[in-house]
Amino acid sequence: MNPTRILRLQPGAPDQAQWILVDRDGAVEQQGECALDQVAGNGRDLVVLVPSEEVLLASVNVPTQSRQKLIQAIPFALEDQLTSDIEDLHFVPGTRQPDGSCPVAVVEHTRMRAWLDALNDAGLAPMRMVPDVLALPRQGDAWTGVIDGQRVLVRTGASTGFAGEAENLAILLDAALEEAGDAPPGHILIDGAEETPELAHDVPFSAGQRDAARALAAGVAAGGLAPAELRTGAYTSSSDRRAWLRPWIPAAALLLTWIVLDTGQLLSERWQLQQELNTLDTRVEELFFDVFPDANRLTAPRQRMESQLNRLRGGDRPAGDDLLDTLLLVGPYLEGEDDFRLTGLSWRGDSLELELRASSLQRLDALQQTLDDEDALAAEIRQARSEDDEVHGRLLVRRQPS
Repeated sequence: MNPTRILRLQPGAPDQAQWILVDRDGAVEQQGECALDQVAGNGRDLVVLVPSEEVLLASVNVPTQSRQKLIQAIPFALEDQLTSDIEDLHFVPGTRQPDGSCPVAVVEHTRMRAWLDALNDAGLAPMRMVPDVLALPRQGDAWTGVIDGQRVLVRTGASTGFAGEAENLAILLDAALEEAGDAPPGHILIDGAEETPELAHDVPFSAGQRDAARALAAGVAAGGLAPAELRTGAYTSSSDRRAWLRPWIPAAALLLTWIVLDTGQLLSERWQLQQELNTLDTRVEELFFDVFPDANRLTAPRQRMESQLNRLRGGDRPAGDDLLDTLLLVGPYLEGEDDFRLTGLSWRGDSLELELRASSLQRLDALQQTLDDEDALAAEIRQARSEDDEVHGRLLVRRQPS
């Protein structure tokens, strides 16, 4: 591991600390006690251990797979164990265990702010911040602990443990064993214990020789820190956020570069197309005035050009001209005929409707066929009925496109 500074904040005195310098092998190089702004070992990874007496380590079992719903339910699941209002507490859920339970660390907001303010004022930025009992080394299914002056620290699991007065070690262990129920430890090892406590439970007990500094250094060096990082949620530092974002910076930079290049290419292509469009508009305007020199101004050049060309082709002639042309084509076939006479006519859109009286249906059919044979016309009988030895008929005649 990297050379590390362990900083132990003292109960009730957030601006005072015990510091421990640990080498790469986990051995204690130096240790001491001082104010936070005098802590030695700058440049090393900093692990801050807070007093476990000021952190509630509990466990909940909430039947949900949603992490968000779990976080919302934790305060209410622990309500019976809390002595402060939920709004005044900071809840840190751990990793769900195989049995479905989830360890939780709970600390007052005022306490968290006091610790972090003291560290910030001293210019200290911790890599980890956990309760001190969760830095003790673990040994299989054993409970491990250490006598620390008037205190005793005991770790009972990956994310569980307790701290209290050393003189009450037997009482504290019996209470924890009672709570463990059918899952007692295989062994209890307490460093610094001068005598074997009299326990009501039959669990092997042994005493070790390490002091608190060396026991905690061994736990940190062995990677035994619990995942219960207290600086979560609103207490996540900006450096932590930067560390989380750092792996994504190259990908984000590459994406930004691609967006800039792609946008630049699109803008360049748009500019080129606009220049070509302007050139075409200029050419259309020049061509329009070449063809129609009498025009005094040009708006909507394409539409004006098409309109003028249609007029030259006869495509925009008035409707009256179409009626006249159709009558000029039909008239010769009606003139001088005694077998039928015109009784009425009407013009509807592009069609001429003739009302006729013919001597016979055959004569009406002959007229329809004659008109239909005309290249410029199309004719059809729309109605024919016999009345008083005559045939009353209606003939529809249309101009054919040339």
